[in-house]
Amino acid sequence: MSKKAILVDLDDCIGCYACVVGCHLWHQVSVDETRIKVHTIGPETVSGRDMMNFVPLMTEQCELGRYETEPPCVTSCPLGALKWCDEREMLSFLGDGRRYQICKIV
Repeated sequence: MSKKAILVDLDDCIGCYACVVGCHLWHQVSVDETRIKVHTIGPETVSGRDMMNFVPLMTEQCELGRYETEPPCVTSCPLGALKWCDEREMLSFLGDGRRYQICKIV
């Protein structure tokens, strides 16, 4: 069976937390049962530009392996910054020149 992964496009993610809200609503869990956290990196100045990145990462409570289709965190992203993909698609995304971060592989 092919591995599945969630990638985040760091150029598209704006840190809106829609992925966190979507996960909580879908699973009907409290805030204490966080399955996904959005980490903020920055702000910092890089080549004269102020930059900040947002990286959603799944916690140990995430049940990503049980999904055959896109999980609620991915479908909740209004900008399509989260990508649900198989191994071949993951390699394609990671090689396309954009800044992707692997959130979780199952």
